[in-house]
Amino acid sequence: MTIAILRAELGAEAEAGFPLLRRTPCTGTVALIDYFEDLDAAGRVALLDGLAEVGAGRIGRYAVENVAVAAFHAARQTPRYAGGYRYTSVKMIAMMRRDPQSWAMFQRSIGRGASVELIPDIEAMVPAKAPLLRKLCKGMDLKIDFGSTLGQLRYEFGGLAYEALWGAYLGWDVLTEENAERSIGVLREHVERLRGLLG
Repeated sequence: MTIAILRAELGAEAEAGFPLLRRTPCTGTVALIDYFEDLDAAGRVALLDGLAEVGAGRIGRYAVENVAVAAFHAARQTPRYAGGYRYTSVKMIAMMRRDPQSWAMFQRSIGRGASVELIPDIEAMVPAKAPLLRKLCKGMDLKIDFGSTLGQLRYEFGGLAYEALWGAYLGWDVLTEENAERSIGVLREHVERLRGLLG
């Protein structure tokens, strides 16, 4: 795949307002969209160009470094794009809610609110467990890991995850009982995008 083809894919998704990525239950994609929207026009172009370059390298199995992409990853380590309901996995939030001291500390540190596309109500933050996710994914033709410490679900189609092309590849970690079924529908959309890109 050429960089130009991938750049067109990324550009179209961004230009449309990230209709697929906004529904992807992954704190990494939430952070990517927030970071992108905080950039000026030139910064957005540079990031999309960089993501296309790095993503084409991932597809071709060669390493690429890019300043704009590195800046995004560095920003992910700052308080603006980490922590709070928006950037914390639902499993971690559930664990903290069981410990009053941890929960009190978390409540004091909350920044931006949860992504409404993924979590319409804070009380809906009940993590989807592996048996439910396995049932919903039954029959899908791709490699899926339901036991990753980095996410509730990690998948590969042709050796890739669609969100990895956006620099967000640690796994899906905002899967709740409430959003699980529609999220697996999103997973099918990811696979179709990858199928189209990989030929």
